Amino acid sequence: MVTECWAIIILIVVMAGVFYRGRKPAYAVMSLPLAIVPLSHLFSFPLARMIVRLDTVSNEMFVRICIHVLGLIVTCFLVGGLSRNLPSRRARRAFMVISGIFTFCITAVLIYSIL
Repeated sequence: MVTECWAIIILIVVMAGVFYRGRKPAYAVMSLPLAIVPLSHLFSFPLARMIVRLDTVSNEMFVRICIHVLGLIVTCFLVGGLSRNLPSRRARRAFMVISGIFTFCITAVLIYSIL
């Protein structure tokens, strides 16, 4: 799933670049938190190994799952905070729901791939 995570990150960054060039920098910034969960998957490998070496936790898979869930929580908080830039309440809700579903689905798939 490393290749898939890199592809998702690249697509999100390209999407943010398109928004930025289209003179919508607020939308560009709002789309960037969606890359946190794939980034947390990429960083979960070395971080879990370091934490297990410290001998605080014996199960590397548990640490990696915790890192993914932390990425999910951080993404949801950022999406909620950045959604204030949207002009209407309806657009805000739609953005938060769609971003939340995307983030939850990608987190579930990545956790399933670990198991």
